[in-house]
Amino acid sequence: MSNLRPIELATYNIDGIPMEIHMFREHYEIKVGSLRSMDLPLRVDKSVSRIHASIACEDGKWYVLDLGSACGTKVNGKRVYKERLRYGDEIYFGNAKVTVRIFDKPTVPWYEVNYVAYICRDCGTSLHLDHDEKPPRRCPGCDLKEVTEQ
Repeated sequence: MSNLRPIELATYNIDGIPMEIHMFREHYEIKVGSLRSMDLPLRVDKSVSRIHASIACEDGKWYVLDLGSACGTKVNGKRVYKERLRYGDEIYFGNAKVTVRIFDKPTVPWYEVNYVAYICRDCGTSLHLDHDEKPPRRCPGCDLKEVTEQ
């Protein structure tokens, strides 16, 4: 039996507006940084290092580990090197804000999906897509604003 607990990470733009929700159910380690190849790519501004940090599950508990980033990592306002994460924590990778939700068990254990949710700034519609899918150019909820990857 695995001690892995699903984790949801919500990202925000520099103005604090929600951008994406990433759900990880099968990852024991999540690489965070500004590179597109990261599990959690954050391209908010230059304060996020290319390979900034790691979020890892150890014995059923999630931890964030700063990987020597230039601008540091904070959990709930405190600069950290390694810190245990809890439901509702706010992590700052440089200036990039991420909120944490940790679940006791998978909500749908027989169907495994790691997804990204894009949230429309105008109408609040969220689109749940597989990591390899591209978001539509326009929001299907309001059809007013182009949906762009941040």
